[in-house]
Amino acid sequence: MFLRWLLLPLQLIIKNLKNEVTKKVSTSNCDEIFYAGTGMLLLRDADSVTLFDVQQRRNLGHVKIPRCRYVIW
Repeated sequence: MFLRWLLLPLQLIIKNLKNEVTKKVSTSNCDEIFYAGTGMLLLRDADSVTLFDVQQRRNLGHVKIPRCRYVIW
C-alpha cells in the first residue's frame, strides 16, 4: 500500500500495489505527513501535530508544537 496526498481538496488517498484506490480520507490543513506506525500518520500543521488513525479515520491525539521540524517514532 502507498499513500498519495492531494493538497487542494486536502485528501489522503490510500492505494494498493495495483494502483487501485482503497480509502479516501479528508484531513485538516496539514503541510507535512510523517509515518507513525502501522495504520497511523502524524499530520503537521503550522502550530500543531496530530496523530491520525487511517483505519478508523479519526484523530487520536493532538499537541500544540510551533514549528516542529523532525519526528522520531
